[in-house]
Amino acid sequence: MIWDALLLLLALALLGNFLLIWYLRQLLSRFNYICTNIYDLKEMIDLYMKHLEVVSELEMYLNDPHIEQLMKHTGDLVEQLESYEEFYSLVSSNDIPNIPSEITQEVKEHENKKPEEQE
Repeated sequence: MIWDALLLLLALALLGNFLLIWYLRQLLSRFNYICTNIYDLKEMIDLYMKHLEVVSELEMYLNDPHIEQLMKHTGDLVEQLESYEEFYSLVSSNDIPNIPSEITQEVKEHENKKPEEQE
């Protein structure tokens, strides 16, 4: 009788452990997904801000108050996302996919141009 109760208790404990392990894996996969997306969002907004800075330096938009406000709001958004850095830095850099190379290549090419070429 006691052995039957112990075996039942052991079976319930094993079942409970398997359920907890499954639940933990589900939570960790969701956490990884969220961290990756926050990191990607921050990187995309950084690229957007760099592009906006390039546009604001164009003669046509030089000292445009709307562009300056956009740059300020974008900077505030980047700062807000950086406050979440402790979360997405928990995920290793190998787990986070890179921003598409054509976007970063366009920004690098535009940054490398001489000022007289941009006009």
